[in-house]
Amino acid sequence: PEEAYDVMKDIHQTFVDTVRAGGGYNETRNLMLNPYAAGYDYAMNKNFTLPTDTVEDHLLAQVHCYVPQDFTFNETNLGSTNFRYEWGTEEDKKQLDDTLKGIKTRFIDELGIPVVIGEFGIAKRLSEGEAAEYMGFYAKTADKYGIGLILFDDGVDISVFDRGLLIW
Repeated sequence: PEEAYDVMKDIHQTFVDTVRAGGGYNETRNLMLNPYAAGYDYAMNKNFTLPTDTVEDHLLAQVHCYVPQDFTFNETNLGSTNFRYEWGTEEDKKQLDDTLKGIKTRFIDELGIPVVIGEFGIAKRLSEGEAAEYMGFYAKTADKYGIGLILFDDGVDISVFDRGLLIW
């Protein structure tokens, strides 16, 4: 709802003002902003706006992007067993490309700030090869649009690092 964007706008402004007033390196520190629920889809809404900053070109955005959810999630985090094991059709690739292109358009082109996808990944239920194919395409596409990536790993559902064996 619109009031959620107003609350986030106030939080962002308070965050920027508080950090900038901290002195030292904080006066020019890069600051990362999350949209409502860190969702890329919420940030695509024109109600998402940037706070006023006393330093030019030191704001960036961070969003979460699991696309398509019926492939990247599983029954635990999707809340149902309505998910699929296959990915890689031209339609699948177009959906992911369109989503990342939209993120680039909104943040880099329209708002004029860099964007990082702070969460992406895939639930553990695929072979390493299948997961690598998806994540490789994701990374190449994000790179094409100038979007940074951080692979999410919760050690449970979406995990690529075995914490017991200490191996990837």
